[in-house]
Formats: sequence, structure tokens, C-alpha cells
Amino acid sequence: MPPISFPIKLWNVISSCPDDLLRWSADGRDVLVNKQRFHEVMERYPSLLRQPTLSCLRRLFAVYEFRCEDEDYEKTACWTRYSHPYFVRGQPDLLELFVLSHQTRRYNARRPSEDTEDGKPRNKRERRSSEDFTLKPDR
Repeated sequence: MPPISFPIKLWNVISSCPDDLLRWSADGRDVLVNKQRFHEVMERYPSLLRQPTLSCLRRLFAVYEFRCEDEDYEKTACWTRYSHPYFVRGQPDLLELFVLSHQTRRYNARRPSEDTEDGKPRNKRERRSSEDFTLKPDR
């Protein structure tokens, strides 16, 4: 059985966490994290993160391509807002669409380019087949 991904864990925690620690925004499109009381979230839900630090949580949000909505406001407020188009309250089926950011880059790198049929870069020298290197009998 594969490990449960971070978005699924986060979804489960938000569903059962008190609103003064971690919650949905009013429209259900953002996750609000209380920075000042984050240690309480980790005490209640230790399996959410391997390392119970706020920087680890921020890193996971970045890896799964969540956007930090309050970058300017974040320094003074106790709440930080994160959003992702596939993380919406009431739509758990969207969680299947999450792809890690490094997987996205790897996938995009493999997409066929427009100038080749198979997507492989053209070499100056053509590749030789194994038949080119077989010994041929002298005549």
C-alpha cells in the first residue's frame, strides 16, 4: 500500500482540526494556517509531517505547488493563506490530480518537441545499429 500523500493528510486534518488552528477559508478555496499556534496542530496530528516545523510545512506546500496568497501580509498576520486549484473544500475527488512539482518538470521534459517525430533530440551523427559492428566474412 503506498504512503498517504501530503494533500490527503492535510485534507483529513482540516476536516477534524479546530478552526482556530487550521481551517478552510470562507469560500473553501484556501487553507488558513495559524502560524502562532502551529505547534498545537503538530501535537494533535503528529503524522502530518515528518519534522514538526513550520518551515517543513511551507516546503511541502511548495513541493505540491500551493500558492502562498498573503506574501506581503504574512509577516504581521498570524494566519497564512495557501491555495491550489485541486484543493477545494467539498471536492475530495480533485486530490487524485495532484502531481509533485519535480514530476511535472520531468513530464514536461519528455513531451515530444515539434521538430522531431519521437520527441528525442536530433544528433549530428546518426546512431549505428548493432549490425554495423558485426564481423563480415572475407571473400
